[in-house]
Amino acid sequence: PLDGEDIIYFSPFRPDPAAPYADIAKAEGIEMLDEDDARAQERAIRARLTQPMPPAGPKRVPYNLHDFVY
Repeated sequence: PLDGEDIIYFSPFRPDPAAPYADIAKAEGIEMLDEDDARAQERAIRARLTQPMPPAGPKRVPYNLHDFVY
């Protein structure tokens, strides 16, 4: 089980235009979430986490991949 040493990262999905993800999603009828829906989805996921809050349970933190350059 997860504990206080673990971290759960929340990162919005933003497909790279050069990658096939957007085309695959479109072909499968999957629509991208807008900002409001993405925030609502994160809140719903957080609400269903059964682990205790830190320090006993895992940290829950945002992780914006666009803040990093690869």
